[in-house]
Amino acid sequence: MDIRSLPLFKKILLAVFIGLVFLYSFNQVNNADTFYDVKTGQYIVENLKIPTQDIFSLPAYGAMWVPHEWLAQIIFYFIYAAGGFSGLIIFSALLSALTYFILWNLSLRKGADFYLGTLLMFLLGYLTLELWVPRPQIFAYFSFAVLIYLLESYRRAPKNKYLIFSVLTIWFWANTNASFILGIVVIGFYFLSEIIGSRWSEWSVGRISFGAAKNLGFAAAASFFISFLTPSGYHGFLYSIYVQQVAGYLNVLEWRPITYFLYQFQAKFFIIILFLIDAFLAWWFWIRKESRDLTLLGLAIGISLLPFISIRHVGFWPIALFIPATVSLSLILKNFINRFSDKILPASLLVVGLIFLSNRIIWIPKTLIDKSIIPVEAADFIKENAIKGPLFNLYNEGGYLIFRMWPENKVFIDGRSEVYKDRPIIEFFTVFGVHPGWESLVDEKYDINYFFMDSYSHAGVKKFTEPLTKALLKKGFVLVYWDDLTILLVRDVHQNREVINKYGLRHIHPFLNPASIPEKDAKQAAAEIQSLLERFPQSSAIRNYAIDFISAHSGINFVPVY
Repeated sequence: MDIRSLPLFKKILLAVFIGLVFLYSFNQVNNADTFYDVKTGQYIVENLKIPTQDIFSLPAYGAMWVPHEWLAQIIFYFIYAAGGFSGLIIFSALLSALTYFILWNLSLRKGADFYLGTLLMFLLGYLTLELWVPRPQIFAYFSFAVLIYLLESYRRAPKNKYLIFSVLTIWFWANTNASFILGIVVIGFYFLSEIIGSRWSEWSVGRISFGAAKNLGFAAAASFFISFLTPSGYHGFLYSIYVQQVAGYLNVLEWRPITYFLYQFQAKFFIIILFLIDAFLAWWFWIRKESRDLTLLGLAIGISLLPFISIRHVGFWPIALFIPATVSLSLILKNFINRFSDKILPASLLVVGLIFLSNRIIWIPKTLIDKSIIPVEAADFIKENAIKGPLFNLYNEGGYLIFRMWPENKVFIDGRSEVYKDRPIIEFFTVFGVHPGWESLVDEKYDINYFFMDSYSHAGVKKFTEPLTKALLKKGFVLVYWDDLTILLVRDVHQNREVINKYGLRHIHPFLNPASIPEKDAKQAAAEIQSLLERFPQSSAIRNYAIDFISAHSGINFVPVY
């Protein structure tokens, strides 16, 4: 559709709703993987080499690494080099807006109503716009939308240029995210459904010729073979298999099905909406013969199954549902829309858009990095005090520590699950679980100098970090940092003497009940708590600890910190 031909008011309305998609996709960086993606992109650009073996970790150094996101990582690095994290966030939001604009444009070409398409552009996306963060998956969402645009354009006018660009889209997808297999499956499904539709008209009301349908098969085959033209080669097809072991051991939530999250209202609401829309589309595109379309129905139902395989695929759903939902609803609501399309409907949509716009402007993230998840301050502490590795860390922080510490220090684990299968993950759990042999790994094999771990107040991990923390303290490690997110323990050796003398906490720690602190140590413990209150005045964990300490040791108070 030519936007230039739209009346001014429609242009304004479209701009408001595209702005909504952009602003609601303007999300903080809240995943550590973003940081190792940037660092990997930097390594590739500076060394003109795509790593196929691990370079970032201590236990898995040299292990096979599937570089299925190398192109996305280069793009991220160039954007970061030019505009920092604000540039990355803006880029992600812009790509989201472009993705939904492509779908909106296609829906209008297929007969959707302008007002309904504009409204659904935001409402359908609203359920998953929080996923548009600087991670390679955003290129998968974008590629999926482009692929649908090209394939639906081919169905409308069977020109081979659409198939050529479809194959090139798969190549781009294969070099930015391992979910490219979905794209190949989609082209193959279009081929099969259109072949059936061309032979048996009752399966589809809008069918292309058998010859045109057959060309979709050639495109699917070409897409399959071109996907091998990547640094990953055939490993890209096996990526999901490679990561299963470590993802399972670590209970990586994004690999869990949506049913795992049924304790959350959002998951229940999403599933209800999914089933209602799918039921409607089944009626419209199958039961109702006048609008039967096997291809659009199969696309919608097929993609609806993905979140039940892994929650990480949920972002594909609104993209797949957009075209069939807007086209079918436009026809059903045609008379209603025509009755109010002169003034009431446009004005109402504008009001709704402005309300959502105002709300987002008020609540838009004020910081670029979510410091309640990303341990920025703890990493700053390490850099400021020149604490050297080797280090032991947990899974969630690894990507950020690569960004901050490498190449001076290698991490013990991070989000690249395929790298840590077999021995490295066993060694990680041996240390983390304080299992037999953990001390020889810490002291002899890796000579760990400091431990970077979650504090018990974060994500309910007390039962996991408490045994190791107590074992390390008993072993002579010293707690030198404690906030709501992170605790740091360093080995009591000469190279750490300065930081221990300045920040060492020898009478308190997150897993020591204040009531069990002996009275003879109460003054020293109180001094350490006061020091923490001054360093971290906003820390709820430290404040709560101070309150519990006061209630257990009468006569001791702290200087208020504001």
